[in-house]
Formats: sequence, structure tokens, C-alpha cells
Amino acid sequence: MEKHSRSNLPDQKRLNELMKEIKTKANLLGVLLSYKDGRLLAKAIAEELNLKEFVPMIASVLKSAEGLGESIGEKEVKKIITHLKNCTIIISQFRQKSLFLTFLLDHDSLIEPILKEIDNYLRKIKKIV
Repeated sequence: MEKHSRSNLPDQKRLNELMKEIKTKANLLGVLLSYKDGRLLAKAIAEELNLKEFVPMIASVLKSAEGLGESIGEKEVKKIITHLKNCTIIISQFRQKSLFLTFLLDHDSLIEPILKEIDNYLRKIKKIV
């Protein structure tokens, strides 16, 4: 778990602005920045979800994927993509920190800008956090 003193807390305003930028650019239902322990750090989401329940579930999926990868000799999870009936969820993990991004897409969302810019967004977030 990441610990922050008052002097090195993430800049919440900048993180939320970046989440809004990502959401708008790709016409997403939402984007969430979370810690792997299930805490939400920043969000931009159109539809209200029970985030206190949703974010820990997403963290659990990520941890399960890590375990699955380790069982076949892979150490690093890059992306998890889940296609549901009315939406798609993409989970993208950071390398150095215990953070991950969750993208919620529907049929109107533009996946290409996300996939092309994911590393750039991860770098921007890393600088803020």
C-alpha cells in the first residue's frame, strides 16, 4: 500500500483533470485510477456505480490475473480486457507503483486512442503521483 505524507499527497485536481481528458478523448463511459489494495484515487465517470464495491472487485481481478500469469512463468500483467454484453472493461497496470487504470467503454467509445496513448497517460500519472 502506498503511504503519502501531507507534503507528497497526489495532486487530486490534476489527476481528476487527466481522467476527464482521457474519458473525453476516447468517448468513454468512465476511467478510474485506483490502488491495487482497492482504494480509488481519481475518477471521471458518467454513470454512477457503486465504486466502493466495484474498485475492490477490479483490484481482485488484477491480483487474480497476476497469480494466473505467475503460474505460467509470466511476472507482469499489462492489460486485462473484459467484454460484457453492454460494455467493455480494460484494466491497465503500472509497473513501478501499486496503481492501475480502469477504462469503461461502450459501442460509441474509441478504443484506438486509449491503446495508442496508454503509455503516455501512465507516464503523466506517474509524474503527478
